[in-house]
Amino acid sequence: MVPKRSGGWEADIRTTLEVSREVAKGCGSTAWVTALMNVCSFFVGLMNEQAQDDVWGANPDARVAGVFNPNAQTRKVDGGIIVTGAWNWASGSYHADWSFLGVQRIWRDSEIASRHAVVAPEISALIYGRSLMGFTEGVSFLV
Repeated sequence: MVPKRSGGWEADIRTTLEVSREVAKGCGSTAWVTALMNVCSFFVGLMNEQAQDDVWGANPDARVAGVFNPNAQTRKVDGGIIVTGAWNWASGSYHADWSFLGVQRIWRDSEIASRHAVVAPEISALIYGRSLMGFTEGVSFLV
């Protein structure tokens, strides 16, 4: 689902779901991770060009895993925000080059809104998780 301008195929949702269905015929765990990583790439493709260039500019094959739930602590600082927290069940994160994570953005007067951020691996860490949903090969990590 990487945009063509970034060196990708810019596949549509239907195509990626059909690919996941075919992969599932051989391995449900691999299909699960493939589908989730495709969805995360889709959402990065909806972000502004700067975010897309950050993720795919140097590596059009960069893989993105993520957790959409905004369960981290956010605080305002000059020039932006600092996000601290952990995101559970980050399937595919072991294989990912980037993380697409739910965060809370603090607006004026402490009003909070749900947003998403792409995070480079050098500023995140993976903690070994466990198998979920009975997949023998599927292991999710805490990011």
